[in-house]
Amino acid sequence: MAVLKAKYQNLYQPLYAKRYEIVNGLVEVHGTLNNAIKDHDDGTKGIPNFWLTVLKNNEVLAHKIFKRDEELLQYLQDIKWSMMESPKGFKLEFFFNKNPYFKNSILTKIYHMIDGEEPILEKATGPPEIPARRDNLDEESADKFEKYMEQDYDIGTTIRDKIIPHAIKWFTGEAQASSYDHDGDEDSDDEESNDEDYSDEERWN
Repeated sequence: MAVLKAKYQNLYQPLYAKRYEIVNGLVEVHGTLNNAIKDHDDGTKGIPNFWLTVLKNNEVLAHKIFKRDEELLQYLQDIKWSMMESPKGFKLEFFFNKNPYFKNSILTKIYHMIDGEEPILEKATGPPEIPARRDNLDEESADKFEKYMEQDYDIGTTIRDKIIPHAIKWFTGEAQASSYDHDGDEDSDDEESNDEDYSDEERWN
């Protein structure tokens, strides 16, 4: 499955690049997406608060976004992910415009995985930081640690598998009424859903 995800990630880079240009006002948007952004139009170029709207429209992520996060996410320009081979895992990169909150233009979150039939999260680095070791924790603390790890991994895979590939549908709200907001048989028809969703390009023409 990881190989398949990486395949689509590389295959659709041109679409991601085009989406970036539209969201950040480098090119004009036409087609059906133009109708969707009218409600968000404040006269500025591009699509204001695109990624903030996308993230808040996903149930998993919406519960983790507070007011202070919303102010920061208004500056978010793009989100990318990539596979890592050594160590195994994947990386999320959040690209920000100049803002009053931090100097770095890119925030990175890395998920280190243990190989096996079912990938297991070994550790995660990047904001928010997760303790690297769980040794010497009492049972209650260990349970909380495991739950936090699971939640953090769930957020990471949601952004990787649902948000980045289907951002346009999350922005318009279409994804909320579709299978992209639920688990179910998503893995079994992953290839089919990817083929369908990348017709989003038609919305830009």
